[in-house]
Amino acid sequence: MSKISDRHPEVGTRVQDTERDREGVVMGPLFPTDTSPVMLRPVGGGKEWQAAPGNLRIVEGKSHGA
Repeated sequence: MSKISDRHPEVGTRVQDTERDREGVVMGPLFPTDTSPVMLRPVGGGKEWQAAPGNLRIVEGKSHGA
């Protein structure tokens, strides 16, 4: 996995939330600022949660739905 910057990853990117040790798909930022939390949805669907951009790592080799 590679670390992403403190800016938001693209919508649809599969990421690991290192604070909660969960994988999710980026739904978008909560607010239009670089430091805004990112909304994530579990890979198989379910309740979304918020994560700080600095706590996310891109999951390499896996695309949404894989």
